[in-house]
Amino acid sequence: MRNIDFSRLSVLLVEDSRFMQSLYIGLMRALGINKITIASNGEEAISILRPLGSVSSGMYGQTGIDIVVADYLMPVVDGMFLLRWVRRADKSPDKFLPFVMISAAADRDVLFEARDSGVDEFVAKPLSPLSLALRLSAIIKY
Repeated sequence: MRNIDFSRLSVLLVEDSRFMQSLYIGLMRALGINKITIASNGEEAISILRPLGSVSSGMYGQTGIDIVVADYLMPVVDGMFLLRWVRRADKSPDKFLPFVMISAAADRDVLFEARDSGVDEFVAKPLSPLSLALRLSAIIKY
């Protein structure tokens, strides 16, 4: 991982807990990621992604976001709904936008649901800086 430069990466972090937001921001900054956009739930994330993602605007696929990192369980709109919206909605900015799901609910059913919905990587809580770095590296390398 030493050869990966995360400094040009732009991440949309979708997390409802301010404490966890702070923790993830610290982890990402330790990896060299400084372009971090925050959404407190999937609804906010969709509103961040949608304006630049409409085909009619001529900006399809140009959100400025390289990777979405989202919590699985959130009020209003959860991470799974957000993932499905990114992968399937007509107004999705990029149906292939890399997506990392984070969850303490990492049982078999949740993992299969995330996989079948198109998640790129899944990180179980509690996570370490290394586990997050490995998942981000896997996305960047492939």
